[in-house]
Amino acid sequence: MAGVLLAIFVYVLLFCAASCQKIYIDEKNYCNRNDQTIEILNDKIEYLRQENARQAESLKHENTRIAVNQKNIQEEFNELFNILMKNVTNIHEDLKSNILQTINEKIEYLRQENARQIESSKRENARQIESLKRENARQIDSLKQEIAQIKKNETNIHDDLKSSILETIKAELYKDCKKLYIHGNTESGVYEIYPFGIESKVSVFCDMMTEGGGWTAIQRRVSGSVSFDRNWTDYKTGFGNPNGSYWIGNDVIQQLTRGRNSSLYVSITLTNGTKLYELYNQFFVADEINKYRLFLGGQATGTLGDSMLHTGDSRFDLSGMSFSTPDRDNDRWIGRNCAAESNIRGGWWFNACNRAFLNGQWSPESWYRPWYPTVTESKQIKETLMMIKYN
Repeated sequence: MAGVLLAIFVYVLLFCAASCQKIYIDEKNYCNRNDQTIEILNDKIEYLRQENARQAESLKHENTRIAVNQKNIQEEFNELFNILMKNVTNIHEDLKSNILQTINEKIEYLRQENARQIESSKRENARQIESLKRENARQIDSLKQEIAQIKKNETNIHDDLKSSILETIKAELYKDCKKLYIHGNTESGVYEIYPFGIESKVSVFCDMMTEGGGWTAIQRRVSGSVSFDRNWTDYKTGFGNPNGSYWIGNDVIQQLTRGRNSSLYVSITLTNGTKLYELYNQFFVADEINKYRLFLGGQATGTLGDSMLHTGDSRFDLSGMSFSTPDRDNDRWIGRNCAAESNIRGGWWFNACNRAFLNGQWSPESWYRPWYPTVTESKQIKETLMMIKYN
């Protein structure tokens, strides 16, 4: 504010001096009086300048003091803030400690409560177990008494009732692979069947996949480890192992096909992996008295071709033929036994002689016409299979 006043006085002084010089140049006395006034004003201006400098210095000191005070205030603020934050942290730790203590107390209470409940459950379970023991003991005693009564009554069962029970058991047994399949056995493999009833069981290979499943294998050859150059008795009772190569037995074949219409499924797997088959929808075999005569009928279908029923040459049709072995000649070749010929040597239903014969000598031996004309040599064969199933 002092600077502004100083400027105004300077301006007025200069204005007055200029006016005096311009208008009253010749009036010296008047100007002298003005000179005195100017001197006074100059003194006043110097005073104001010094006063202004003093006030400026005073303001500078005041500003310095204010800055120091601000710094001190900031430091006090920071100190108070740090104290406050420390107190907040302490409060937070105390709160957390209290919460943890509460949680631990709750956990301890639950642990004690759980232990109490477990102990209570143990006592209750022990009581129930003891009660069950007493009840089981009572029931066991009752069953023992019933069993004793049954054993006592068993001696009084009439012979005709025993016979009826035995026949019922036989009726429930599995006679062939189809009954096994019907009762839920759907995996191919070796099973036990009861073609003659409860008195006798036979191990057989069951095919549960081909043509609806339930096929009983009467012949199976997977290698030359089992010789099929066998006599009449061997073919009658069967030989080999159903897990590999075997002949089920003519008595079993006759029993399985007796009094029922069955189908015959023949397959030959070649060494290149090709599987060929032929299906005959009528097949059964007579008993030993009738030399296990073969009966085939109906339509033959498949990829092997019909080399058993309608061969195109009556000398090789096999339906109606009796079974022959090297030691039992029942074929129609007058004066010769097909089964004993060096390139045949095996049991079969020969006519005079054959276009189909699956029981020959395994390669590298000579095997005459396994399934002519589709399969002409034994070295072509990897596996053979003959299966039956009642229709």
